[in-house]
Amino acid sequence: MTRVMFAMDDSPERSRLYGRFTEAQGVTVVAMCGIREALGQLEAHRPEVVLAGAPGTLRSPGWTESGRRLADRVPLGVFTDDPVTETTAQARSAGASGFLDFAMSGGELGLAARLLASGHVVVAPRARKAADVPEVTRATTTVPAHPHPSDRPDTSPRLSPREREVLRLMTAGLTNVRIAETLHLSPTTVKTHVSTILRKLGVTNRVQAVMRQH
Repeated sequence: MTRVMFAMDDSPERSRLYGRFTEAQGVTVVAMCGIREALGQLEAHRPEVVLAGAPGTLRSPGWTESGRRLADRVPLGVFTDDPVTETTAQARSAGASGFLDFAMSGGELGLAARLLASGHVVVAPRARKAADVPEVTRATTTVPAHPHPSDRPDTSPRLSPREREVLRLMTAGLTNVRIAETLHLSPTTVKTHVSTILRKLGVTNRVQAVMRQH
């Protein structure tokens, strides 16, 4: 059962989406809160994916920083009913890996949440242009993180062996905390490696780094 947190300042919107999630299989909503409160509730509720929105929220002061801190800990999906404006681009710059549509059905939302939690990039058709990811044809079609990145040719010769290990785990969908546990490193060391990887690859966030591997 995939554990989902709603991080939305719009309470009525949260309630409507929660009602739609009751139709979904394989997911459970463990918390509902505002975007700024979400980070402090991660430890208590341990969500596997955070779903945030809405366009008005994205424009509010501090959203990008809050979103970036969340995306560094757990996969972040963002709802938008405006596919072209700066709101989706802002979410992308914060590291969101899901760009969802308020019109998605409960079943589609459940599938999207499960895919996000397993490390995929999920894009609704209306958000594709603003998200700047390859074309998709269904609301929950994905650009998957390759399940066995080590089987792919090395496309990052400038990276050190340790950086390639970190990138491999990033591509597999692991958060910084999980990468630290897997490689027996401190989270601070992993964060430094991630920053170096982004700089060397010429990208601004981990979603772009992962997409460079496809």
